[in-house]
Amino acid sequence: MKISQDEMLKRHLLEVGTLTPMEASTIYKCRSVTSNIARLRANGLTIVSEYKKDLQGQRYVRYHCTNSKNCDKRFK
Repeated sequence: MKISQDEMLKRHLLEVGTLTPMEASTIYKCRSVTSNIARLRANGLTIVSEYKKDLQGQRYVRYHCTNSKNCDKRFK
């Protein structure tokens, strides 16, 4: 049985607590993480977006799932 990208990302967020688009692309081969996250939010998952910059100044977003026991307390 093949698992959808949405389901894979949901499981990752619930187990790990966070996800970046680079992680989703590398691990799950997701190219449009924003639309996956939008669908997960529409299906009731509470996901907070945290905007950050890496050491080279490149901006990125880290998604935090507040439904996860591994989510940082400041996002709950």
